[in-house]
Amino acid sequence: MIALYQFPPAFGLPNPSPFCMKLETWLRLAGLEYEVRTVTSPGKAPGGKLPSLVVDGKTLTDSAAAIRHLEQQFQLDVDSPLSAEQRAVCEAIERLLEDHLYWIMLYSRWMVPANWRVVRRTFFGDLRFPLSAYLPGIAQRQVRSMLQAQGLAERPRDEVYALGCRDIDVLSTLLGKKPFLIGEEPVRVDCCAYGMLANIIKPPVESKLKAHTLDQTNLVAYYERMSERFFPAE
Repeated sequence: MIALYQFPPAFGLPNPSPFCMKLETWLRLAGLEYEVRTVTSPGKAPGGKLPSLVVDGKTLTDSAAAIRHLEQQFQLDVDSPLSAEQRAVCEAIERLLEDHLYWIMLYSRWMVPANWRVVRRTFFGDLRFPLSAYLPGIAQRQVRSMLQAQGLAERPRDEVYALGCRDIDVLSTLLGKKPFLIGEEPVRVDCCAYGMLANIIKPPVESKLKAHTLDQTNLVAYYERMSERFFPAE
């Protein structure tokens, strides 16, 4: 029994978290049956993080750790066709996306006043008073603190977006004319890239990062290809 705890769908996406989308996409790629359990905040999830997986009573609170655990338990390896060099490239891409581009995407949502209003309405719009009066501000301050630790919160906005656009250029160059990042079929890194690109392209949050991503026609086509394959309209 696999239970996937994650945020409710938002922004027209299966999930407003790149990490939740990564994990659910991987579960579908691996062909594993699972049950989704939506919660509105990480504190309500097993282990206090989202996404979380509960597998036969064991709680896993990191998307990468959850995938490794499932690979071992079910003897799966969606990357089996890859060479050692290709696996190393995949690892580098994941680090670029999750340890760098993610924070710039987060900055664009939470630190830009017009976009913060969209995020506040989407994530906190159903709260009742008095929670609605103070909880959004607490959450924004927590995100600001994380972005300060990353060295982004106090940098000029154009500099932050320039860093993100360089990441997008790298990803676009690596994809090239291939249907998926490494070749003809998706592998684990595609789950990561899809979750990140979806959360830049789809939400009604405008930024230079989003505009630059939309200019990369191969990345837009890739996002659409992954959506059609793993989350087709029902």
